[in-house]
Amino acid sequence: EDAEDNNRRKKYPAMDALGRMAYEMFMLGGGPSVFKFRSKSRGSGTMNILSNALSIHDRETTSPGDDHAANKADDIDEEDEIINMLRKNPRTTTSEENDNSGIMSTMLDANVPFPLCRFVSDLLDDDDDDHEMLFGRSERSFYSLSDVLSDLKQMVDNPDAFLHASSPDRWKLVFGEKLYGREEATKEFMDAAERVATIRDDPIFNGLSGLVGKRKEVIMVSGHSGAGKSRLVRLGGKLLEERGWIFLRCKFDRVVHPEPLSILAYAFDEYFLSSASCPVHGMKNTRDTYDHLSPHSSSDSECTCSRSQVIGERLEGMMSPEGLGILAKHIPSLRLVVNVPALSDTIEVNEAIMHTLFGTLLQVLSSKRTPILFFIDDLQWVDPLSLALLMELVKGARPFLPLSSTAEAESNCKQNRNQVSEEDINVMFVGSYRDNEVDDDHLLAKVLRKFQSDSSINMTNISLSGFTIETLNTMLSESLRMPVRRVRSLSEMIIQKTDGRPLHVIEFIQALTMDNLLMHSFARGWKWDADSIDICQITDSVAELFAFKLRRLPQDILVGLQILSCFGSQIDQHILSFVMDYDGEDSVDITAAIHVAVIEGLVERAAHLVSFAHDMIQKATIDSIGDDALVSLLRKLAAALIKNASAVNELDSVLFVVVDLINRIGSSHDATSSPKERALFAELNSRAGSKAITVPDFAGAAKYAENGIAFLSDSRWETQYDLSIRLYETAVLSHFSSLEGNRDHLMKRINAVFEHAKDFSDQFGIHCVWIKVLSMTDLSRAIEESLNALERLGEPLNLESIDFNNARGELMKRKEQFSGERKKKFSSSN
Repeated sequence: EDAEDNNRRKKYPAMDALGRMAYEMFMLGGGPSVFKFRSKSRGSGTMNILSNALSIHDRETTSPGDDHAANKADDIDEEDEIINMLRKNPRTTTSEENDNSGIMSTMLDANVPFPLCRFVSDLLDDDDDDHEMLFGRSERSFYSLSDVLSDLKQMVDNPDAFLHASSPDRWKLVFGEKLYGREEATKEFMDAAERVATIRDDPIFNGLSGLVGKRKEVIMVSGHSGAGKSRLVRLGGKLLEERGWIFLRCKFDRVVHPEPLSILAYAFDEYFLSSASCPVHGMKNTRDTYDHLSPHSSSDSECTCSRSQVIGERLEGMMSPEGLGILAKHIPSLRLVVNVPALSDTIEVNEAIMHTLFGTLLQVLSSKRTPILFFIDDLQWVDPLSLALLMELVKGARPFLPLSSTAEAESNCKQNRNQVSEEDINVMFVGSYRDNEVDDDHLLAKVLRKFQSDSSINMTNISLSGFTIETLNTMLSESLRMPVRRVRSLSEMIIQKTDGRPLHVIEFIQALTMDNLLMHSFARGWKWDADSIDICQITDSVAELFAFKLRRLPQDILVGLQILSCFGSQIDQHILSFVMDYDGEDSVDITAAIHVAVIEGLVERAAHLVSFAHDMIQKATIDSIGDDALVSLLRKLAAALIKNASAVNELDSVLFVVVDLINRIGSSHDATSSPKERALFAELNSRAGSKAITVPDFAGAAKYAENGIAFLSDSRWETQYDLSIRLYETAVLSHFSSLEGNRDHLMKRINAVFEHAKDFSDQFGIHCVWIKVLSMTDLSRAIEESLNALERLGEPLNLESIDFNNARGELMKRKEQFSGERKKKFSSSN
């Protein structure tokens, strides 16, 4: 302690001397002497405090009472009161108005920049030994020479903010795009990208990778909500785009169940839409414009016309017209770069075909010169069909599937695809998910374990947590344009009030500004009410802060945001155009609400999409609607979508959005009582189920079929026979085909059709599934049911007339025909 006291007595006078020198230097030798300011008030503050403390002591010692225990209690009360008074006193010195006896005011009057005035004032801390003995140096003062060096370094490194106080947004609370405390995570991200780029540029590495096999780069970013996962990838993607990468991105949603594969398809659709207008030639990148390109267009690095032309030609060379037609159903903007013929209804699509088509599209977009960053956000909400496609895209294995109607086209496509090697495909897959919402049994966890154990995949795991006190201190210093030492106390309070996650911290700070607990003075910068912040309630999650923020909005703006939230975290403005009159004359102005929300930072606009700035905002918004009010709002939105989309013959394009709203209303009679409305909802679910099967998405189709059945009346087989047959057939087929199929539901639906079908033709499809079910456990019974079906169709088969030796010979010939490569091709296409 003696050594520390000795060090302190040497250090503080040195700082004081430095402060006097700086004062004289910045004042250019003019102005009053430093000692003149100090002589006016030396010791006055300390004497006042001591006087108050003594008065408390005198009051307590003269109070009546001889009981020893009572006197002891009085002594404790006296000590507590004095200590509380002493503890509160230093906090008053944090205000800039009380800084060092007029020194700052004098320097400001001499036009010395405020940061320099503050620097000098904090060096010239009150040197009253009695005050220092009681309280130590004030919170605003320098405690070490390292703090002095830190202040000076910030002034040198960023003079606009920390020296001249001339930043144009110095009075705004701006956090910018810098990733605080994410240096290691950013390095891991960029290192993985460099490995992809190295494979692209290094011929020696390419030769080695050809021998051992090329490893796919996969990054998984995990952390709780608000940890900054998406922001890390977005900013990393921005850097890579500047280096010539293609940045594909998509995001899964907690609320909305969209059209099958539409989330992953959106990543490609957005890319083709964004490249639809050439910044050089000022024209749309459609097939009609390619003939107008100048001979030098391809050499212009900014021209997107030539890039789109190359992609179009590669697509036509590597895909059949039928394959392009299937893809265009999911990616409408694909038609901007390639001629897509009308798709025949006779083409049956299976999961293997979809995997191959999307994989080929990714292969077409990627090249040695143009790597791809494919970002899939919020994977904790991924559906099984999309996850299966993602797995296949990562693996990269795409067998050739013949879809063309001509042998010549089939041969050309196969030849062109064979010319592209795995080394020509440079894709880095990045996924993000909330690790607290993904347990060991989650579908995503199982896939990640497979990736981790796959030697052909280089897996990088990045885990993000909350800010440390040092990181938060740096962020506040740079955001408030104040020295690091000056914001330490504020950082400590914020960490105590939040979980430290970036989103929570930022929203809490913004809440402080809204409550005027953190304020900006144009003359003296930022200041805060430490006592009021100290008693602020600790928020369990950022959702509470968003809910508080939403309650401050005007009612019509809040209702507009509530409408947006019913469609999930992002919504196509084309869909919004159908619900503008959702409540007739009482409809709020949704466009005006979006405009205000953009200003408030609650939502963002990008191309044709309106998105909540974070899905926690969407959750807080939809949670602000009462249960009864939510059902009513969903019904109005569904009705408006059905009416307005049908009027322009576009109901099919918004079918899955409508059905999602309908199924969230619910099939209970309390929620949906009108027989006409229930019949309509059942019909729309039937359409959605049939459409899902064509993708194919059997798990989704099963849900739509079961929801549709729930909307049917109790007398369905008498009053809604045709609709019932369609729904039950969809349910049977999807339950049987889905990996998640429910056998109990399957048998229940099969038996219901067998019981109520009017004739065999209505139950034929169900009967075929029934035979397949039987064949898994009872082959003889399955054969018996097959013969029964043939007889009921008028095609009886007499087993006694069959030449079994001849039949066995024919079967062996077929087996021989479909062996080897043909067997692989046949298996993958069914």
